[in-house]
Formats: sequence, C-alpha cells, structure tokens
Amino acid sequence: MSGLAYKLSQMQEKLDQRVIAEKKLTGANLEERYLAFFVELGEMVNEWRRFKFWSESPFPKSDVSLLGEYVDGLHFVLSIGNLLEVDYTLVYTPHKEHVTGEEAQYTAIMHQISRIIYAVGEYMIASELPSVTWETVISAYLNLGVLLGFTLEQIEQGYVLKNKVNHIRQDTGY
Repeated sequence: MSGLAYKLSQMQEKLDQRVIAEKKLTGANLEERYLAFFVELGEMVNEWRRFKFWSESPFPKSDVSLLGEYVDGLHFVLSIGNLLEVDYTLVYTPHKEHVTGEEAQYTAIMHQISRIIYAVGEYMIASELPSVTWETVISAYLNLGVLLGFTLEQIEQGYVLKNKVNHIRQDTGY
C-alpha cells in the first residue's frame, strides 16, 4: 500500500473540490483531466531533455524545475484517480530500482513514459474497462519519479509545495 499516494490524494481532493466550487463547475471533466495530464507529462519530458539528441545540453536545467514539472503531472494522476475512486491499498510504493549506467537509466525512463502514455490513452478512448487499472497508472507514475532520481520524500515535498501554490493561485483568481 502506498500511504504516500493516499495522503497526497486527500490533499488533491481538497484542491479539486475547491476548484469545482469556486469555478462553479459541473460534471467530472474527466476528458479534460486526461488531456491536462498529457500536457503536464509533456512539460516534464521537455524539462528532462534527455530525448533531445540534437541539443548541446540534453540534461535538465535543474532538478528543482524537473521535480516541479513532475509533480504537476502527479496532481492530475491523483485527481483522475479520485474521480475513478481508486483503491489506494492497491497502489504500489516504488523503491529505488538498481539501474546501472546512463544508457540503461535513459531506456528505463523512456519505457516508463511510454507505458504511462499508453495506459492513460487507453483510459481516454476505452469503451470498456482498460487492460490496466488506474492504481497501476499511479504506481507507474510514482515509479517514474524514482527513475528520474527523486526520493519519495522529495516527491512528497514537491507535491505539498505545489499544492500550496495551487491554493494561492485560487486565492488570487488564477
């Protein structure tokens, strides 16, 4: 069980309820959340930069900005999970994988990103239950953070900080 995922999902639920109430939204906006997740994932990958074989600097500008983009995506993974009423006892808590070598780490991250894109895409277009559960998507996304080099503590701290920023944005009419 991932206590971290459950804890963060509760924070996300409060933020989502606030946004829904203050913006007078109706409906679940599930499709928009899937799309928002893809946008945030793309921003995170863009910050990661490792796929940019043409660049003189194929590394993130900073781990702080990479973590910030990563937790932006985590907000939507959890938001969707809350809408889908996931069972957080089924969310796997990742551990630091032993990936040796820069090329092996790159490949592991690229494969993890691909698995996440495929799974979320399947949820977007599925007329029946997808082949993976959303609990698996949450686990895969948490594992991506670990593969990127972040500890669970860093992920939690980054999420908590961004959640506060998102509440402040609501206070100021974002």
